[in-house]
Amino acid sequence: EGRPWNGTILGYRYIDGVYIIVPEEAEIVKSIFNGFLSGMGTSSIAKKLNAAGILTRKNNRWGHTAVDKVLKNAAY
Repeated sequence: EGRPWNGTILGYRYIDGVYIIVPEEAEIVKSIFNGFLSGMGTSSIAKKLNAAGILTRKNNRWGHTAVDKVLKNAAY
């Protein structure tokens, strides 16, 4: 189908053939990239998200691996 993911990417839902932005999740993605661009490492970004009570899409705490997956996802 040409989709780079299966519709379960943080910040988007694939509904009726269209990608819909989920604003609350998009803000998490922006926060991750802003942190990285300001020099934070993946562990520091994860700690910041966890301290703010922000969970992953699967309702887990953030770890450096999860942050790294967001940063390396070509879809963003």
